[in-house]
Amino acid sequence: DVALHCRLRTINSQFDQTNFSVVPREHTASLTIECSDSLLYQSFLHAHSFSHLHHLRQLAIDYCKLGQLVRGVFHGLRDLRSLAIRSHNDVWPAMNLDLSRDSLAHDVAQLERLDLSRNNIQSFRRQLFCDLTSLQFLNVSHNRLAHLNDLGLNFEAAASIETETSTTTTTTTTSSTPTPPAYCPTPLTTLDASYNQLAALTGRGVAALRHLRILKLDHNKIQQLDDEALGPLEQLEQLDLSVNQVERLPETFLTSTAALKELNLSNNTLSVLPAGALASQRHLEVLQLAWNRLTLANGSLFDNLVRLVVLDLSHNQIGRIRRPLFKDLYSLQVLKLDSNAIEAVESGSFASLSNLHTLDLSDNKLAFIESHYFNGLLVLNQLRLNGNSLVGLDAETFRNCSNLEELHLHENRLERLPSSFKTLTLLKTLDLSHNRIRFINATSLRGLKNLHHLRLSGNQIKTIRAASLPPLGLLKSLDLSHSSLQTLERGALDGLTGLETLFLNGNNLSSLEHVVQNLPHLTRLNVSDNDLRWFDYALLPTGLQWLDLHKNQIEELGNYLRLESHLKLETLDASYNRIASIGASSLPHGLRVATLSDNQISVVEPNTFADKANLSRVDLYGNQLVTLNLNALRLSPDVQVLPEFYLGGNPFQCDCDMEWLQRINALNNAGQYPRAMDLDSIYCRLSYGRGSRSVTPLVEATSSDFLCPYRAHCFALCHCCDFDACDCEMTCPTNCSCYHDQSWSTNVVDCSGGGGGGDLLTDIPSRIPMDATDVYLDGNNLSQLTNHAFIGKKNLRTLLLNNSAVVSLHNHTFSGLKRLLVLHLDRNQLTELSGYEFEPLENLRELYVQNNRIAFIHAKTFSHLRSLQVLDVSGNQLARYDAAQLLTANPYLRSLWLADNPWSCQCDFVRPLRDWLQSTRASIDDQESVTCSPLGLQILVATNESCPTSDSSSVLLSPYHPADWWLLMAATFSLALVVLSAGICLCCCRRQLRLLLFSQCGVRMCYQQQQDEESAESKPFDALVVYSAKDDVLLKDTLVRLERKTYQLCLQHRIADHDQDLTAAALASRRLLILLTKSFVETEWGKANVRSLLRSTWQPASAGAVGGGGSGRSRRDRVIILLPEPQIVREIDADLDLHLLLKHSQVVEWNRRFCWSRLLLALP
Repeated sequence: DVALHCRLRTINSQFDQTNFSVVPREHTASLTIECSDSLLYQSFLHAHSFSHLHHLRQLAIDYCKLGQLVRGVFHGLRDLRSLAIRSHNDVWPAMNLDLSRDSLAHDVAQLERLDLSRNNIQSFRRQLFCDLTSLQFLNVSHNRLAHLNDLGLNFEAAASIETETSTTTTTTTTSSTPTPPAYCPTPLTTLDASYNQLAALTGRGVAALRHLRILKLDHNKIQQLDDEALGPLEQLEQLDLSVNQVERLPETFLTSTAALKELNLSNNTLSVLPAGALASQRHLEVLQLAWNRLTLANGSLFDNLVRLVVLDLSHNQIGRIRRPLFKDLYSLQVLKLDSNAIEAVESGSFASLSNLHTLDLSDNKLAFIESHYFNGLLVLNQLRLNGNSLVGLDAETFRNCSNLEELHLHENRLERLPSSFKTLTLLKTLDLSHNRIRFINATSLRGLKNLHHLRLSGNQIKTIRAASLPPLGLLKSLDLSHSSLQTLERGALDGLTGLETLFLNGNNLSSLEHVVQNLPHLTRLNVSDNDLRWFDYALLPTGLQWLDLHKNQIEELGNYLRLESHLKLETLDASYNRIASIGASSLPHGLRVATLSDNQISVVEPNTFADKANLSRVDLYGNQLVTLNLNALRLSPDVQVLPEFYLGGNPFQCDCDMEWLQRINALNNAGQYPRAMDLDSIYCRLSYGRGSRSVTPLVEATSSDFLCPYRAHCFALCHCCDFDACDCEMTCPTNCSCYHDQSWSTNVVDCSGGGGGGDLLTDIPSRIPMDATDVYLDGNNLSQLTNHAFIGKKNLRTLLLNNSAVVSLHNHTFSGLKRLLVLHLDRNQLTELSGYEFEPLENLRELYVQNNRIAFIHAKTFSHLRSLQVLDVSGNQLARYDAAQLLTANPYLRSLWLADNPWSCQCDFVRPLRDWLQSTRASIDDQESVTCSPLGLQILVATNESCPTSDSSSVLLSPYHPADWWLLMAATFSLALVVLSAGICLCCCRRQLRLLLFSQCGVRMCYQQQQDEESAESKPFDALVVYSAKDDVLLKDTLVRLERKTYQLCLQHRIADHDQDLTAAALASRRLLILLTKSFVETEWGKANVRSLLRSTWQPASAGAVGGGGSGRSRRDRVIILLPEPQIVREIDADLDLHLLLKHSQVVEWNRRFCWSRLLLALP
């Protein structure tokens, strides 16, 4: 047999055409079709879609938004046993699945299981399931069924005939022919109708389910249970009515269900159960009554429940356990009474519970346990008394509970260990945490020879003496955390020879000396959040595998005896301490996980992790690592999987020795170094950073950012360092700072602003290293730059001379700088460029000469700069320059600044400059600011008419200087535009303005006062309120506030005959106020008189109608819709009448701002 699972977008929708004939017909026994759960588009199943799959036994269709199943859709599936259609239409409220009367008939006669959950179904067609004679299981959960009659198993016609016959018996003779049954017989044994909207359970609803054994009705809205509702269900074994709204259980409700084994009534509002409500349930095994309001005042409630095994009475309001309550429950094994208000237990209350093994009395109000409380509980295995107010237990409390293995007494008020434990020789778990115990008495624990787990956390034990704990050889776990513990005397735990787990965290311990060395089986130790200041691995047993030391005051992971190869420690957490350094002996060889974050580690010694072959994770986050040697992270050659390292949160210095950190993950191909998992969170401080760029993300740093300072350096191959004028010697000039990267490919010499020495340089330093790549001389007082000032600096790439009071340049100032890329001469005092100053700079890309006093630039000045890309000559005194030649001489020029110069307004200059600017718009960064002087006109907008003659002496005419009337015309147009805009804004925002004036000043703007005064004389009510009776509580506060403001209101459900007199009440009211909620749509909207009344509000009507007698605007003002739940608008998108009602009414959303003012403004 073959099982297929097909994933589709939709089935036969507007996007897809689905052909199921491609599914193999032979051997396909199971088919699952799953559509996209994110597309809200309707799917369609055509007739005979699966007719070729004769051997199919299971078919499931999920998430396909089906709206209808037509006749013949399952034709040919004669062997189908299980069918599931779960469209999940509940996420699309407007879509609900409709099954035609013949969609299941005859085609799937052998069907045994049918799942129609999550289809948004409101009702099924009559007799839909009548032909399914083999159906055993039916799931209709997560739909919108309001009554079990909606299953379609009852014949409505037959039922109505029967009703008419019974009402005429006084006048007509009854026929001797027997009345046919009003339902179709069905073999169903299981029905799941949970998560629907059922409101009542009646006998008529289950009349057709006579063979039912399991009925699930949980998570509905059931309030009413008829006395004989379960009468036909004589074979019922399991009934689930949990999570409903049942307030009363009729005394005869369960009379006919004598075979019932499981009954769940939890999460209802039951306060009293009738005395005989459970009298007939002799076969009941599980009874769940949790989360109700029961007090159990009736002592005979559980009489005759001799087979009851599980009874859950938790989360009720029981105050006292009475003696006769459980007298017949001798089969009971689990009794839950937790989360009640029990203060006392009468003597002998549990005496008959001879088979009880679990008793839960936690979270009650018990203050003391008397000796008689647990008499008779001979096989009790688990007892929970936690969460009470216990201050003590009688010494004989557990004398009859010798089989007790688990006892929970945590979260009480015990101040000492009770002496009643001596008889609990089989006890394995004892929880005394979160009490007020101050000391441990060995006598109280001496008899607990089989104890495995002891919890004493959250107490006030300050000292454990050597004799406090008796020898408990089988104890596996001891929890003393958060107990204010200060001292553990030597040998205090030595008697716990089998101890494996010890929790000492959250105390005030200052030392571990002589605490755990003698615990040979200890594998887990937690001593975090203490006051430990000294630590050594010699204090631990060698078999320890898990150690938590975090949040202490430890300064060093000591290993005086060199035990790293003998320890079996695998997990170590030493975070939040004061550890300053770690080395190879700081971590055991077998370690897998080391958490060392948030310490003060500044040193990681080389080969610290070289012997840790099992290492998988190391966390060094948030320490004080400034520099880190690559060998410190070298791994063992035996490592199988590269471990994960976390290095973020450290103040790394990105110097030339740390360049490897950025590419560490590329270095681990040979398995020598770990994987750094958080490189993107590492920020490092640059050794040299100009301006604000002193800290940068590691992943954004370039190789030239990893620099180290130097004063002098001589390469190994340099043999002239002992002599003057040695070119290969790197000597940093006086009052300058010098930096280099690891390979010396970047060599920065910073002499800006006097180089930090305090005095400004007046001459270029003579000892600038020959291999300098970046020289910064900005911010000095250099005045003149002589010839050959930078001769020999063949590797120079960036030169900064800006803001250095440079007055003139010589033709050979930059000789020898063939590799110079960036030159800054801005903010100096240059007056001219004569033509050959930049001739040697054939590779220059960026030249900045802005903000000087340059009045003349020779035509040949930039012609030698064939690689120039950026040029800034703005802010000078240039009046004329043939800028057009730049694109010819400098073909790569992409950015040019020309503004803030007094360019000439002569036409013979303006015409070519303007034409060039227009043709090269993409290359000029400030072309909009290029103006001529003294007119200040933008050269770019000059027209041909601006230069009327071809005379070279003619001046550009201002395009903004025609007749004076133009200014007046512009001002008039602007004023008209402002007035028009203000009028449009007032028109568009008139409703907001009305609301603002009314809420702040109480002024009604554009209010039809005269018409309202006339209607007030003939209409005594200010408003008719139309609402659902279920919304009384929701509407109450609003009505009170309106009536305080002297409004006369007429309420729909307070009219004597509100179905007949509703129209008359509307005619007597000046407004119609509708509370539109989900309850209104479900209960009121379907009524013909309500729909007719509201429909008249938007349809043309006579003067006497509700909305008539006025224009459409006045009718709209008369209807007010109050929306407490704005999402209801999305849920009614399929109802055209409701949409028209919303369109022709004033809508007030209750949770919006000024909602109360909106409502008062809409009312008269």
